[in-house]
Amino acid sequence: MSMMNDLTKILVPVGDDAASSRALEEAYALAHRFDAKVEVLHTWLIPITPQAYPRAVPAPAADADFEAAARRHVASLLDETPPPPGVSVTPVVRRGTPADTILDEARDADLIVMGTAGRTGLARVLLGSTTEQVVRKAPCPVLTMREEDHRS
Repeated sequence: MSMMNDLTKILVPVGDDAASSRALEEAYALAHRFDAKVEVLHTWLIPITPQAYPRAVPAPAADADFEAAARRHVASLLDETPPPPGVSVTPVVRRGTPADTILDEARDADLIVMGTAGRTGLARVLLGSTTEQVVRKAPCPVLTMREEDHRS
């Protein structure tokens, strides 16, 4: 069985790093080659939760503000890294923790293409790795793209 023959939907979770642009470019190339659709996913999460800080609940408008900012970010990223002609792209913005939201959205994806910051050591231990969680739990193959290394 060849997974690539059945490639119809490619999920591309994006953040605000250069690796997201590389992931988009790779997903576009694969989508063009296999006539697949690309779904660009950006997650957002209000950092203050009523459960953690009951007296610091954000105003109801804050939810809409975060969502609007996330939509602007995806639109900007797609302007900077536009798809080639013939490649269908659907932007999706969802509230939630990144790894859980990506895994939920990947239930009907054939491939996930995502960037990775490539943190190592203590930074990875303290901050965790969304990419690592997705790779371990994804229902489909995951292709990871690192930000280009400009060192000689």
